[in-house]
Amino acid sequence: MGNTIDTATRANMTNLFRQILNIECKTLDVGNATGLTDYIDYIKQSDLSEQISKGVDSFGREFIVWKTECLLTNNNKFIVFKTFTTFFKRYAESDSVLYHTCGHDGQNLFATEGGCSKEQMEFLLKLLTDKNIVLNKEQIESYRIILPNYSKLDDDATLQIIIK
Repeated sequence: MGNTIDTATRANMTNLFRQILNIECKTLDVGNATGLTDYIDYIKQSDLSEQISKGVDSFGREFIVWKTECLLTNNNKFIVFKTFTTFFKRYAESDSVLYHTCGHDGQNLFATEGGCSKEQMEFLLKLLTDKNIVLNKEQIESYRIILPNYSKLDDDATLQIIIK
């Protein structure tokens, strides 16, 4: 993601985060829970009464958490898998634009080492809004989607991601 973010990108990412958190869904009260790290990695799938929930952790960081069902079509094979991902602002300070995914109760949907990109945030907003999205090989790689047990995507690979 780089060490610096220009002013326009910073404003865009802040706006995208607000839009993501404005998605209609239940509020998950995590109380004063904390995990082994400073990430919001202690939420379990059984904590959600619906596929998407949002909340605020004990550090004042807003988050949204969701479950997906995915169908990867690759090399004439079909792989079905599920993900469980928490997306949050790493630091509660208002000027921070460092966002991450985490969770230890299932596979994350996409990787955010070094911070989430603006493009990943746009993808996430579309997924949470539409609840069904199909990605091609280029998008799968660009959004850093985490796929189970694959070696190489063929040129015609697709991934359908559903929140239901």
